[in-house]
Amino acid sequence: MEKIKIDTWKKAISGWVFLSHSSLDIERVKTIRNYLEESQFNAIMFFLKCLDDEEEQKQIEKLLECEIKNRNIFIHCKSNNSLQSKWVNWEINKAKKENKLFLEIDLDKLEYQKCIELSKIDILVRYSTLYFIFSMSDIDKIKKLKKKLEGFKILNNFKSENILANEPIKTSLENMIKEIKQKGFILLFISENSKKSSWFWTEKQIALDKNARIINIILDKNISIDEFPVLKNFKTIQYQNSNQLYDELYNYIKKEFEKELSKFEERLIQ
Repeated sequence: MEKIKIDTWKKAISGWVFLSHSSLDIERVKTIRNYLEESQFNAIMFFLKCLDDEEEQKQIEKLLECEIKNRNIFIHCKSNNSLQSKWVNWEINKAKKENKLFLEIDLDKLEYQKCIELSKIDILVRYSTLYFIFSMSDIDKIKKLKKKLEGFKILNNFKSENILANEPIKTSLENMIKEIKQKGFILLFISENSKKSSWFWTEKQIALDKNARIINIILDKNISIDEFPVLKNFKTIQYQNSNQLYDELYNYIKKEFEKELSKFEERLIQ
């Protein structure tokens, strides 16, 4: 029973967030935590009394390190208190070492520029969801990648689970792809199997018509993106194994997120 509850809860989550903050700012940080949860993120806040005990600190350090490693998003709740906190600075260094999606929200600015600071989370939403377009004949490779991408919300991972019974299939697909345009990326898994699938090409065309953000994943070595001129302007990754694919995919999404966040912050300065 407990496992069913956890699995159901996981499906509602679109990103796993570590909130790094000073314990002195706990009430202000709750505003960020609440907004993240409203946006379907799972955000963990640590307020650990045992950090006052030097004997306990080594055990807590291991727990924090493990938790940072297992969450794909790290948010620094910046304040004068956090900048002076030994633990916050330690957590930031760990997050950067682990190459996490890194976001900084200024708690002081949150007092008088709440909408602007929380807009950074809205940007994060645009990089939190993935939609798979693939041939069911490639399902084993897809399953391996899905398991590694648990930090993201997978909008459509096994085709049928999001198709509404009272809607034509194509209409459901169009609605889902329209949603993903605002929340993330289409992963287009190109293979010999997918080339023979009429539904694969139907979904691909919907994605192009909706101007969705596409990432091409070439599953078979004998296939070149040059065979598909209409897709050449999108990011393309050649599949070697699930670990390599995850690393390249994650790093690309992280880079695109950082570019958009940087443009947003530049506009605030102007």
